[in-house]
Amino acid sequence: MRTLWIAFIFVAHSTAALFAQSLEDSDQRQIAGLAAMFDAAFEANDMAAVIGFMPEPIIAYIAEQGGLRPLTLRHMLVQQTQEMMETVEVEHFNMDVDAMETAVTPTGRAYALVPTTSTISMNGQRFETMTKTLFFEDQGNWFLLRIENASQIHILNAVYPDFASVSLL
Repeated sequence: MRTLWIAFIFVAHSTAALFAQSLEDSDQRQIAGLAAMFDAAFEANDMAAVIGFMPEPIIAYIAEQGGLRPLTLRHMLVQQTQEMMETVEVEHFNMDVDAMETAVTPTGRAYALVPTTSTISMNGQRFETMTKTLFFEDQGNWFLLRIENASQIHILNAVYPDFASVSLL
C-alpha cells in the first residue's frame, strides 16, 4: 500500500475525452506555473509541499479507505516520501508543459496531460519512466497527479467520476 501512495506522488496518454477543448491561455500558464512550483518543491526535497499538490478529496478518500483522518494521512505520506527519497537519487525529472494535451471531461472539467520523464537510481539499479501527469481543476484550483497504474485510476474515478470515460494510461 505504501508503494501506491508514493507512486501517486512521485514520482496518464489520452486525448480521448468526449469533449476535447483547448484550455484558455491563462489556464495553460497556471499549469506551467504549477509544474514549476512542483519541480522547485521536489528539487528542494520539500515533501510537505509535494504532497500539497494532491487534491484534498483524493486524500480524504484514501484516508477513509485506510481508516485514517486526512491530516494523519498527509503527515504519513510526507514521512514515507521523505524516507523513500533518502534511498533514491533523482538523476532527471521533467514535465514537458510545452507538449501538454488539453481537453475537458464530459461534465466540463478542464484537464491537461503533461508528458513526464524521470530517471532515478535506487539500490544500485537505474529506473527510467515516461508517463503523463494529470493536471485538473477542482473548485477553481488546479491540482496534479501522476498516473501510472490502474489502482491510481480507480482512486481518481472514485473521487472524480467524470474521469471514468477518459483514457489515462
